[in-house]
Amino acid sequence: MRSLLLPLPLLLTSCVLLTCTLPTYEARRTVDLRLPAAELARFVCTSHNGTISVTGDPAIVEVEVRAELSVRGWSQGEADDNLNLMSVGHERQGGTLRVFGHYPQGALDNLSPSFAFTVRLPRQVALELESHNGDLVVRGTAGDQRCTTHNGGIDAQADGRRLGFLTHNGRIGVDVTTAGPVDGTFESHNGEVDVAFGPAASATLTAGTHNGGISAGERLRDVRLDRSTLRARIGDGEGRVAITTHNGDVRVR
Repeated sequence: MRSLLLPLPLLLTSCVLLTCTLPTYEARRTVDLRLPAAELARFVCTSHNGTISVTGDPAIVEVEVRAELSVRGWSQGEADDNLNLMSVGHERQGGTLRVFGHYPQGALDNLSPSFAFTVRLPRQVALELESHNGDLVVRGTAGDQRCTTHNGGIDAQADGRRLGFLTHNGRIGVDVTTAGPVDGTFESHNGEVDVAFGPAASATLTAGTHNGGISAGERLRDVRLDRSTLRARIGDGEGRVAITTHNGDVRVR
């Protein structure tokens, strides 16, 4: 009996094609929600895969949520069935509103289920946003912010007193317009961190990078800068801010 031996490159290519091919059929739908905003103090939004974009509006009296759902399948019928397993949930506890994507655990593995959220809400509401794979974008809000993405960038305007931004893989760019003391952390495990402070902000600042450069803008005072660390004062230095990246540049303005 004769054995057939495949050349190693061909064998590896065959294995990749067999194990790494993704289903190509896709199903999509949009879910729109209008939720009461009376006495709302905090908004929480989570997505395992998808961008979260939030805009604050001083004139709005409801929370407007648009969720773009998508998922794949090995046929169009299977993709449509998979989409029927996905839903957008929400729950209100006191002054906190939580909005989230949901599907049965393990049911859509390797089928790229995605929930991309676009939200408009009252300007003063505090935010807690988390995506396991997607960007976070914030505009026009005046409450505290805590934003976390495991794989994606963060692009935010921040006007709160307590701020927290973390990405495991991506760039952080934040314009801080807070008037008064700022307490916050800005951390990327792999990516640039660029933070600009407005003229009325106040904080004592420390910054560092394990692999990259640091630059300090003209508004910073009492600057102590070397190749990988920075200490400085913004305004009268009342708040506390820490900026860190493990791999990337740090820019503070």
